[in-house]
Amino acid sequence: MYINWDLALQKDSTVVFYMGLSNLQEITSELIARGCPEDKPFAVVAQGTAETQQVLVGTVSDIAEKLSRHPLPSPALLMMGDVINANGYAQHLADLTTAARPFSTGHFEVI
Repeated sequence: MYINWDLALQKDSTVVFYMGLSNLQEITSELIARGCPEDKPFAVVAQGTAETQQVLVGTVSDIAEKLSRHPLPSPALLMMGDVINANGYAQHLADLTTAARPFSTGHFEVI
């Protein structure tokens, strides 16, 4: 895996990692180690644009843990940047994902 970290860490940029789902922990750890703010918005979009699309929203510091609790299938895009919180749409998609996925407790959890 090759990532241009300097490019990925440019201020005010939106970054998309293609096919990075299996490397999410490594990617986020490296971003933080290289100075990325831990509260930088981060999202995982699985099966994007399909009826089965699923979205998980978090931050660079918690998205890997959220994904371990709520695994998403491949293919998936990883996205980082303030655009994720821009108009609430990503969170809306994440809420739809949650509503479609009951968890073992019989309750729904906002991801």
